[in-house]
Amino acid sequence: MNGETRRLIERARKREARQRLRRANPAYERAMAWLGFTGLLRHNRIRPRRVEVSIEDLLAAAELEPRVMEILPATLLVLGDFIDWSPERLPPELQCAMEKLKATPTAAAPEEHATNQYLQWRNTPALRQAAARLAPRKRPRQRRELSTEVGDFIRSARIERGFTQAHLSQQFGVSLHALRDLEQGSLRPSLGRVLEILTTLNLHLTLDHVKSEGSDL
Repeated sequence: MNGETRRLIERARKREARQRLRRANPAYERAMAWLGFTGLLRHNRIRPRRVEVSIEDLLAAAELEPRVMEILPATLLVLGDFIDWSPERLPPELQCAMEKLKATPTAAAPEEHATNQYLQWRNTPALRQAAARLAPRKRPRQRRELSTEVGDFIRSARIERGFTQAHLSQQFGVSLHALRDLEQGSLRPSLGRVLEILTTLNLHLTLDHVKSEGSDL
């Protein structure tokens, strides 16, 4: 066995040992899943997902994945609000890298970008996109469906008058399942069917008309 073959075998053994460590390390799994979700780093085995991540998780991943340490200072500066971390929990070399990064103007000279790998990451669009992906999204306020309001109204009136669902469903020749769907708002009945039910419950339907500006009606 020549020297080159030995080196290849040794390299393969080290690679396999790293893979075993990664599979047995929950912190590594969390960190890589989070980094995958942000779009900063992808892993061919770990599914990207939004998880709570700490600086300890990211440091554990950096020990097994050198790429993580390369992006970590800029990630903490830009995405620090989404990571559980504090300055006193950082190793000295990472604190030093972050201080240098803070002291360097954003619009640094191109040659400085080329020699400072951390600075390259701070100005990458990927970090801005990651921040947008992690930011909480405001959901538009949705109006209640009319079918839900009608269903709630019919259910309340039925209970108030002492009618069971079975009685009301037999009265109109509909299945019990259909009546339940109606009361839950998942069934949109015709106006005629709603009027029939309301009449049985001795209720009346009133439509309020709001005149819009510029309308003659």
